[in-house]
Amino acid sequence: MPLGDQVYEVPAHHYTDPVRWELEMERIFRRVPLVLGLGPELSD
Repeated sequence: MPLGDQVYEVPAHHYTDPVRWELEMERIFRRVPLVLGLGPELSD
């Protein structure tokens, strides 16, 4: 079963651009609190 007809490539500058980094931080990580924890700390 083929996974897809095309290969999607992300330009390398998406990972190194400081402006893009700041936008992602603001839009994704600073708007809402993130809940973090270890799996074993979760109750059944």
